[in-house]
Amino acid sequence: TPTRNDGANLGDIFDKIVYQYSIIDAIKDGYLCEFDAIQIKSQLSLDNVRTTAGDFNQRDLRQTVDTPSRNRLIYDSYKKYADGKQNIVFCVDVEHAKNIHELFVSKGELAEILVGDTSITEDRIGVTSRFKSGETTHLINVVIGTTGFDYPGIMCVTDAAPTKSLTRAFQKWGR
Repeated sequence: TPTRNDGANLGDIFDKIVYQYSIIDAIKDGYLCEFDAIQIKSQLSLDNVRTTAGDFNQRDLRQTVDTPSRNRLIYDSYKKYADGKQNIVFCVDVEHAKNIHELFVSKGELAEILVGDTSITEDRIGVTSRFKSGETTHLINVVIGTTGFDYPGIMCVTDAAPTKSLTRAFQKWGR
């Protein structure tokens, strides 16, 4: 973890760092792949999104970014840059995930939602299994696909949930 959300320095918490392994070293050693990042800009401004606990207020953020035009831009950008590649999409909240999922499915994409709400994702193991088998192309998720989820077949990460947290960003991008 390169940074902590509470701003604490690891050297202030622990007497001695016994092992450190950088992302660059993991790429060089073949444990992580090199990646290309493409930033897609929209006309939306995050200036009026409040900050809560050091990150964007999730309610304000969803109200700002979960718009039909931005969601179409997300889909269109996937088609332009990564069409046909397995894709994990990070959304702000469940409502955002439902809207992105609905759009992808309406365009004929094989997409499933992976969220903590069991009334929406009744079978999380089945959803992840279908994604890992290639039966599903898009895994539309909220937080669940960040830490502890590893699948080397992912060829595209769509980060539709802006964050001020470098740790959260690395967790998403590192999938």
